[in-house]
Amino acid sequence: MQMNLHIASRAEIKNAWAFAVSPVRRKRQSIKTRNQAIITACSKEAKILGIQAGMRVQEARALLPELRVLVYGRT
Repeated sequence: MQMNLHIASRAEIKNAWAFAVSPVRRKRQSIKTRNQAIITACSKEAKILGIQAGMRVQEARALLPELRVLVYGRT
């Protein structure tokens, strides 16, 4: 089993972002609802740090607490 250890630089952390879609449609979203949102796209820096499309925001924040996430609702 091969493991790659990647130490993140400040620039990678600063430039990490992701888009996520909310699982429920509401006018106002609670923190719990935002954490259940599913990531649909993310930056190259976020991918290097282990964030992937299909993850829940809560899981992504466990890997990278500084991750900037834009959550949009379903139409």
